[in-house]
Amino acid sequence: MFNKLRNKFLILNLCCITLVMLVSFLAAYTITYNNVYEEENLILKSYHKTDKAPMQVPPPRVRPTFFIDVQNSGISRIIPQYFYSESECQSLLEIVNKSGAEKGKFSFSGSYWLFVKERMVGGERIYFFDFTSAQKILTSLIYTFFAISIFVFLVFVFISLYFANRAIVPIKEAFFKQQDFI
Repeated sequence: MFNKLRNKFLILNLCCITLVMLVSFLAAYTITYNNVYEEENLILKSYHKTDKAPMQVPPPRVRPTFFIDVQNSGISRIIPQYFYSESECQSLLEIVNKSGAEKGKFSFSGSYWLFVKERMVGGERIYFFDFTSAQKILTSLIYTFFAISIFVFLVFVFISLYFANRAIVPIKEAFFKQQDFI
């Protein structure tokens, strides 16, 4: 009887704690994801708005950005040209065209890319921005949250078990005293 009561205390306590942890980690991840994605979009838009070709050789710690001009006959130019061959760029265009969106994200050759399409006379220009490092950070954040939540949950199990056992002691004593009295 007292074990059932203790177990109910435990389950109630752990459900509440798990819910609070889940909501807090979800909120932290969502905020981080939105901030990272918004920052990446701002960088991509800055290249898109300047209407200039990205640097020919990226300085250290700057992520690759390039654009492809596409006309009805196919790819007309790739700036800068050191990223991918024309066949690889053709594969990129197929992925972008399959999405049907004006902007979006996809993975290609182990890298994650954002893209924005811009209509031009006789075709379109598609800007690409590598956000692999940001994606790796977000993936690492998920693994970290998962590991921390397992550890914290186990700590809370033992703490809750300790306090549930302590909460049962006065009830048990009162029950036995009442039983002796009767």
